[in-house]
This record gives sequence, structure tokens and C-alpha cells, in this order.
Amino acid sequence: MEKTKSFEEKLKELESLVSELEDEGKGLEESVALYEKAKNLSKELSKELDEASKKVASLLEEDGSSKPFTPLGDNE
Repeated sequence: MEKTKSFEEKLKELESLVSELEDEGKGLEESVALYEKAKNLSKELSKELDEASKKVASLLEEDGSSKPFTPLGDNE
């Protein structure tokens, strides 16, 4: 049974994939496979960040003593 990877482990894996993609020695098929894996991993990480952001916002609302939470990048 495979252990679920932590956010940090997934982020390190994504960074490793990006480094591999930057290596110009890869063939087209291998590069496309790495890109696909990196894209899917990026989506997973983005979803986890969004869920964490919503949870923090919910906790702050429950508390009522803090200003509304604005995730980074939402102020544009």
C-alpha cells in the first residue's frame, strides 16, 4: 500500500521534474511525459493550497476576531 505524499514531498517532486525538463538532453517523448506529470502534480498542489486557504478563511470567520483572509494573489 502506497503512502500518501505530503504537500512538501509533492512540491519537491515538482521541483525535480522542472529541473529534469530544463535539461536539454531529453528527447521529445520523455519531455512530454515529464511535462504531463508536472502539470498533474501542479494541479494537485494548487487544489491543496486552495483547500487550505478556504479552511483558514473559515477558521478566521468562526473566530470573528480577525480581519477577513485574502489569499496571496487575490488582490490583483
